[in-house]
This record gives sequence, C-alpha cells and structure tokens, in this order.
Amino acid sequence: SLEMERISNAEAHYYLGLVAEHDGKWQEAAEELKAALRQEAHFKDAHLKRAAALRRIGQFEDAKTEAKEAIRQKASSSSYYELGRAYGELNDGQKAMAAFRKALEFDDSDVKSIIAIADQLMKQKDVAGAIDVCKKYVEKGVKSHMLHYHLALALEAKGDLQEAIVEAKRAAQLNEKFAQAYAIIGKAYKELGDEQKANKYLSRYRQLK
Repeated sequence: SLEMERISNAEAHYYLGLVAEHDGKWQEAAEELKAALRQEAHFKDAHLKRAAALRRIGQFEDAKTEAKEAIRQKASSSSYYELGRAYGELNDGQKAMAAFRKALEFDDSDVKSIIAIADQLMKQKDVAGAIDVCKKYVEKGVKSHMLHYHLALALEAKGDLQEAIVEAKRAAQLNEKFAQAYAIIGKAYKELGDEQKANKYLSRYRQLK
C-alpha cells in the first residue's frame, strides 16, 4: 500500500542519514533526515538527529527549530540538550542554561548537560559556579573522565593547581588514553616549579595527542 511505501521510504532516508552521521558527513545527514521527515512527519528520532547535524554545520536557527520539534514529539534529556546547544551557539546563555537544566530533570546524570552548564558558567566568567556544578555531580557519584576534566579546567582557571592536578589524574584514571588530562597535569606541575613531573606528564600528552 502507499502507506507502507511511504514508511519504507522514510526508513531508507533515515538509515542513510545515520550512515552519513556516523561518517561525520553532517550536511548529507541533515538532507537525508529531512527527506525522511518529508515522507513521515515525526519519523523515529529524526528531528533530534537532524538538530545535531544542523548544529555541526553552523545552522543554529534551524537546529533550534528541529530541537523544539523533537521536544514536542518526545521530551528527553537529549532533545533539551540539543536545544541548549543551539541557544548557546546563538549566544542566548540564559535560554541555553534553562534547556540544559531541563535536560537534567529527565536524566540527572547526563554528563553532556552537566558539562554544558559548567561551560556556560565559564563563559560568563563564573569560575566558582562551574566548580560547584562539577563537584556536585562528582559527589553524586557521576563517573566520567570528562566531568573530572572540566572540573580540573575550572580549578586551573581559579589558580587552584594542586586540586586541578588531583581532578585531572582522576580523569586519566577513568580514561588513560585521554591526552588532555596529561596536558593539564603537566602544565600545573610546570607552574608549580616541578620540572621533572611536568616533563613526565607533558611527554605522555605528546605521545597520545
């Protein structure tokens, strides 16, 4: 029937969109997902996937529209996260923060949104706020090398180098191939005047980079 054909066409475009997304071909992904949505107005999570693809190619207004559609269809931490990212790129920090906080109402261990809130606070020069947010979720038991890394970045910005080293080492323990953690540790030791440790961690960073 025509209905079945429409749905299988939507499925085909959606699948091609996922393949393009996987290959980092964001423009192509956005086009295939749009074709899927033309066949079937709210196909699977095509609005959400398209919002992410549009964001990657700098089409932030359209990404915002798609994220809002995704929320209308099925509100989730991911759909609010994408809305927040679009607002952030459009320099609306307040709406971005509200969207990221909403994302955490759906999933209070959504690391992407926690980090996005910390990033927004850092942009607003609220280093103490960024530290508080990261610490709050670390203490809640959220396990993520990226969370420890962002906490280390904020502590480094505050000038609390010893603490920054502790957090960056935790990030490296959770993901020992994570080069950025070693960069922070090396830089902090250098500033503290410990050349030997600085060189050890910076050479590890260069190996992994």
